[in-house]
Amino acid sequence: MSWDEAREFCASRDSMLPIITDEDVDNAFQQFIVSDSYSLIQDRSVWIAVHARPVNNSVSWHWIDGRKSGTLYN
Repeated sequence: MSWDEAREFCASRDSMLPIITDEDVDNAFQQFIVSDSYSLIQDRSVWIAVHARPVNNSVSWHWIDGRKSGTLYN
């Protein structure tokens, strides 16, 4: 599943890809990735709400809410 497909899948379920907004969310997300539940996912793909955006002849990664990806928490 591509990033766009994952985003559409979430939207079809009135949800969205996760945005890591604080340390608690980050920790919960990382705990899920190492959990037994995650190991049951067939392709083990994980998508978060970060995408590449062209900026001045280069590419910069941003959260879909507009923050640069290097800005982990508010």
